[in-house]
Amino acid sequence: MNPPPVPSATPPHMHHVPTRDRDVEHLKTLALFHFIVAGIAAVGLAVTATHYVIMKSILGSRVQMVTSPSGEELAIVTPMPPLMKWAYVFAIALLIAGITLNGLSGWFLLKGRHRGFSLTTAAFNCVQFPIGTILGVFTFIVLNRPTVRLKYYAANAPHLPLA
Repeated sequence: MNPPPVPSATPPHMHHVPTRDRDVEHLKTLALFHFIVAGIAAVGLAVTATHYVIMKSILGSRVQMVTSPSGEELAIVTPMPPLMKWAYVFAIALLIAGITLNGLSGWFLLKGRHRGFSLTTAAFNCVQFPIGTILGVFTFIVLNRPTVRLKYYAANAPHLPLA
């Protein structure tokens, strides 16, 4: 009688997947999710800009009637508070940065270029809890694999011999 087979630690669907193919698939998946996060930031930009326009119309159209010392009635329009304007400017700048960084990082991941840029974008994404954090952590994991690092090295320095 033969003993029962020992189960493998590798899932059955992964037995015949070479490391290079797995790395390429993971890089494509990361690129797709970077594009998705850029799209989410674009929607956030549209919502924030719309919210700004609505708040400016509400807060900027308040008219107060004030009586001057001479007894005249004056209408004063109160503007949007400056701190509120700067909060919108800051939010919009962050969203534009998110769109730009994630869009470029997705493109670079597809092309196998600028690994450092994608790692920097991953650090930026980690601050955006929870989706950006997950994307940033997985980007760090995939881009720091030795096989992926070698792929970037070979693509970016073809004239240098591999050790």
